[in-house]
Amino acid sequence: MEALERALLEAMLEARHSLHQLLQAASMPRGAYAALFLIDEMNREQHETPGVTISMLGERLRISRPAVTRMVNDLEEQGYVIKLSARQDRRFVYLMLTPDGRAALAQARKSFLKMIGQMGEEDACELLRLLKRISELCHGAAHQPDTDAEEEG
Repeated sequence: MEALERALLEAMLEARHSLHQLLQAASMPRGAYAALFLIDEMNREQHETPGVTISMLGERLRISRPAVTRMVNDLEEQGYVIKLSARQDRRFVYLMLTPDGRAALAQARKSFLKMIGQMGEEDACELLRLLKRISELCHGAAHQPDTDAEEEG
């Protein structure tokens, strides 16, 4: 089992590195692809609110408010995102992609979709299934006591 554990960990680290390189080749800053994708997608969806807030983006990315604020500030400095204040309540800031942000997202998306195309639909669906399964298992493990730790204690 130790060899399988090592192989899985190495494969996950290599996949993470490869995805990072893929997005770098598309001139996409680390973590920015998901943020730009979600800002664009969430602005297209029907909401009770008229746009995407930093809090909403942080929820979808599953990162802390300070981390998402830093990311959004970086995206704004790079000219990919603009912040718009709400008319009624200036405390609310909504995020929109700029034309440069849309172009950067399109370029990164093209690279990402090319990779998925090379993978093939069947493998891509299997990867999706396995990633969802990992997420389910991790989510379930977070809500269960660690029986191994209890047995050792």
